[in-house]
Amino acid sequence: MIDVESNPLLKDFYFPPFDSIEAKHVRAGVRAFLKKSEFDLEELERTLEPTWPKLVEPLERLVDRLAVVWGAVSHLKAVKDNADLRSAIEEVQSEKVAFELKLGQSKPIYNVFKAIRKSSDWEALSDTRKRIVEAQLKEAVLNGVALEDDKREEFNKIEQELTKLSRKFRENVLDSTKMFEKLITDKKEIKGLSDTALGLAAD
Repeated sequence: MIDVESNPLLKDFYFPPFDSIEAKHVRAGVRAFLKKSEFDLEELERTLEPTWPKLVEPLERLVDRLAVVWGAVSHLKAVKDNADLRSAIEEVQSEKVAFELKLGQSKPIYNVFKAIRKSSDWEALSDTRKRIVEAQLKEAVLNGVALEDDKREEFNKIEQELTKLSRKFRENVLDSTKMFEKLITDKKEIKGLSDTALGLAAD
């Protein structure tokens, strides 16, 4: 049983503590993080106002933190791939995708962004902030916010399947790369390669 409070994925870090993160931390860490994020999303939807501090700033914090935590897990898998880590990620990935879809399809958030776009304060916003609002509206539509319930459910199933297939494809590529071997018997074929390159190739 992993102590959630000591889980390195749940620490407030700027640079991920890769030396401390292990496969055993992924399940508990990601699930605890998603539970907290669900609460934060509900709180955000409950207190929404068509202002930058009450919408965009808390939303950015929510999205950025998810990117940091999942990014740490994904990077660790890329450089330290093993069966335990694969299994842990496979177990929690669908839950992470489900939360991303819920966030991306939030009608309260979408409606408040629309309210900002239609407000009398729109012209007073900087060009950068206007682009952020318009990008959020476009992204919400692409995430299925405007779909009917049955279509949105189908969309979500497709997203889950695509994520699963993408992960499996990357794992297959990695496995194939690890298994690839080429026997060189003629030194002319490696003429010009540095000692460093030769060492890497020999591995």
